[in-house]
Amino acid sequence: MNYDLKPTGLANDISTLDRILTYHTMSARFNPSVAEVLAQIPPRLLRQTVAYEVTHKSPISYESFGLESFHKTMTILYKKK
Repeated sequence: MNYDLKPTGLANDISTLDRILTYHTMSARFNPSVAEVLAQIPPRLLRQTVAYEVTHKSPISYESFGLESFHKTMTILYKKK
């Protein structure tokens, strides 16, 4: 895939809403899906969330639940100012 990563503008009209821990399927590459993130945003914050950022230093740790392992990361939620 070819992605054009040129910014089209600054997001000056958003501010930090909250920071939450999120868990993502373990694979060879850390590649959190949009669905994984959206499913973990608490309902009280979901309507206000206009963007999110999975921190670039992720994953911060690994967790195992039964037979499955997950990347545990910090996700920053943003809202309109």
